[in-house]
Amino acid sequence: MNLLQLSSKIIWVAGILEGEGCFNLHKGKYARIQLEMCDLDIIQRIRDIMDPSTNIRIKKYEKINHNTAYVIVINGQLAIEWMMTIYCLMGNRRKEKIREIIQGWKSTGIMSVGDKTFLAKRKKQIETIMNIRNIPREEAEKILLEQWGRDGGTIQ
Repeated sequence: MNLLQLSSKIIWVAGILEGEGCFNLHKGKYARIQLEMCDLDIIQRIRDIMDPSTNIRIKKYEKINHNTAYVIVINGQLAIEWMMTIYCLMGNRRKEKIREIIQGWKSTGIMSVGDKTFLAKRKKQIETIMNIRNIPREEAEKILLEQWGRDGGTIQ
C-alpha cells in the first residue's frame, strides 16, 4: 500500500469516526474508541483498517423498527494511537475530547507494558521540548499533541 492509499484510508476512518464514533475512557480508566452502525460492510472496512483482530459484536434490538447494529471497540494504547493519528482531521469538539481522554488515560496509572513504553517516550519528548523552548510542561504537552496532529503520524 502506498502513502496515498494509506492517507485516504486514514482520512476515511476519521470521517466515519467524526460522525459516528464514540471516544471515551471506559470505566474512567481505559482509552476506548467505539463505533456502532447498522452497515456491516462499513464496520468490516473500519475494523480491517484499524485492527483486523478486533471482533465485531452484533447488537440486536427488541423493537420492531430497529435494525441490527454492529459494534467494534478499540481499546488501550491502540485507541490512543488512533486518536493521535486522526486528531488533526477531527472537529473542535472531538479534539477536546481526545485531549481529555489522553490526560485521563495518563493519570490513571493503569497501562500495559506497551502503554508504559509509550508514555516513557512521550515524557522524554515533552522534557526535550521544555528544555529547548524553556516552557512549562503544560505548554510542551500541548505542542507535542498539536505536532502529532499536524504530522498525522501514528504513535509507536
